Amino acid sequence: MRTRLTLISGLVLAVILATLPLAVPTRAADLQAALQRLADDAVREGLVGVSIAIYTPEAGIVLAAAGVSDKTTRTALTTSDVGRIASCSKVWVGAAVMQLIGEGTLALDDPIAPFLGADDRDHIANAKTATVGQLLSHTSGIFDYFNSDDFGMDDPNKMDFTLAEALRYAWDKPAEFPAGTAYAYSNTNTVLLGVILEKVTGQPYAQVLRSRIFTPLGLKHTYIEVFEPVPVRIARGYEDEGDGLIEIGDSYQGGGLPDGGIVTTAEDMALFMKALFVDGTLLDAGLATLMTTPVTEGEDGEQVGYHIFISQTDHGLRYEHDGSLPGYLAVQMQYPKSGVILAMWTNSGGETAETVFFDDLQAAVIALVHEGAD
Repeated sequence: MRTRLTLISGLVLAVILATLPLAVPTRAADLQAALQRLADDAVREGLVGVSIAIYTPEAGIVLAAAGVSDKTTRTALTTSDVGRIASCSKVWVGAAVMQLIGEGTLALDDPIAPFLGADDRDHIANAKTATVGQLLSHTSGIFDYFNSDDFGMDDPNKMDFTLAEALRYAWDKPAEFPAGTAYAYSNTNTVLLGVILEKVTGQPYAQVLRSRIFTPLGLKHTYIEVFEPVPVRIARGYEDEGDGLIEIGDSYQGGGLPDGGIVTTAEDMALFMKALFVDGTLLDAGLATLMTTPVTEGEDGEQVGYHIFISQTDHGLRYEHDGSLPGYLAVQMQYPKSGVILAMWTNSGGETAETVFFDDLQAAVIALVHEGAD
């Protein structure tokens, strides 16, 4: 459920930079116009639709959208449309867990076993030895339920898995390694964190996120699919499997689960990242620093914090998480040096969409907001 942010070549970046203004737009209107051009270009390159939000300390939050939310009706995609942000949801869950750690009701070195039912403790390898911090840093070694050969196959029409039902797909699977000894990205870690949130607070995990994050931040377009009503239509997702686009619709199995269940706008994603890392609204400076402290190294050499990834870039450190589901790609990131935030999603999937979205568009937007600003 997570794709890797890809580094584009210097040649491609040079071509992108050649198309940008010589100076970074300083007025919000200029920045929005440039951002809109990039969104329009990405749709011409193959994205069905795309929604982008950027934040800079000088211009505030600037939005752009292009393409369509439904190819059948040709409904234009707007900045208020919601899409599935997949594994970007993990940062939101991680923030709620870090709040509990700050309040002293949970600790990074707490064993997870006391929070689980007896069946999960007995049937999930490493459940008796892993800690909360190891779930957050993907060092638990617990099998990824999403990789189970049975998930989505034994009941193809089931879309609304509960947390307990999702965990069943990790039962009796061997651990990747002893807890705390290595790194392996696992969606099961986040489902287990959802269980822990429920155990500690006595509330459904969706309500925890709403009461601790969505409502305090005034997010008007953010929902957890399946576990609460989504009063608006989610942008249709489209996957290119090599022989044309296929509409995904509502076929995402596991919808609403903590590892990828949030549907939202790019603007709300940016507001969340701003509250988390700029304003200190969700976590105080000490907790935010703890969340972004490297614990281990990921598969592609990036550093792994507590449910967020840390990369060294030409513009300094970057805190980030991306995500993918059939028909959807998303990314959210923040640069502490410049204060810049980028959040965006597309209702497109497949190799072409990944190239346009993660490589070309992402690099162009980053260059737009940073060129000449360092």
